[in-house]
Amino acid sequence: NDLKVTSRVAWVDGKHAGIAFRRPIAQEEVLRNIPSPRHRAPMKFGRTGFARQKLTAEETVQAKNWAWTAGPGSNGQ
Repeated sequence: NDLKVTSRVAWVDGKHAGIAFRRPIAQEEVLRNIPSPRHRAPMKFGRTGFARQKLTAEETVQAKNWAWTAGPGSNGQ
């Protein structure tokens, strides 16, 4: 924006560089040129399916049948 300060590249190390300013820069000068962060909706990491809604009667039968056929030691398919 309106922040202008004479400076020079003081050092370079690969893709990084340091800048030396001719005069000290007050924190307020820098911060007023940085826009406020935009509001972000909170992310929800809830598990869908069983925890959110009840199973229908048909889904309950299918789940019970799967549990009996899958059993311990099977791959569940």
